[in-house]
Amino acid sequence: MKSGDLVRFKKDVKGLENVYGVVVKKYEETALIQWANHPGGMPGGGLREEHVGYLRVVYTRLAGDYS
Repeated sequence: MKSGDLVRFKKDVKGLENVYGVVVKKYEETALIQWANHPGGMPGGGLREEHVGYLRVVYTRLAGDYS
């Protein structure tokens, strides 16, 4: 996971399975995410720091890897 990656919550995080965002900054065990549609954020998502163990990379911008 690195800056610019499109991420979503893993399927086992109930209620947030279809929440998507972009990694702004990656730290050791957390990442700052700009969410597109996070229900706990401001309208339109918001900026939140999340534990990387709950996240899954959907698209890597530079490599073009879809998963």
